[in-house]
Amino acid sequence: MRTTIVVGFVGAGGLGMEFKLAMSFFDYTQITLLLLCYMILVIIADFASESTRKAVK
Repeated sequence: MRTTIVVGFVGAGGLGMEFKLAMSFFDYTQITLLLLCYMILVIIADFASESTRKAVK
């Protein structure tokens, strides 16, 4: 998830592209919303990964 955001930010499309577009228009409300969504997505992905690792053991 984190890699997708970084790669999109440098121009390869994806989640970072939306963030870069919002930054270019100085749309701080959308930037804040995107950052919150990114944080929630990363937390969910980390939780799912941790749960899967525990289940495998």
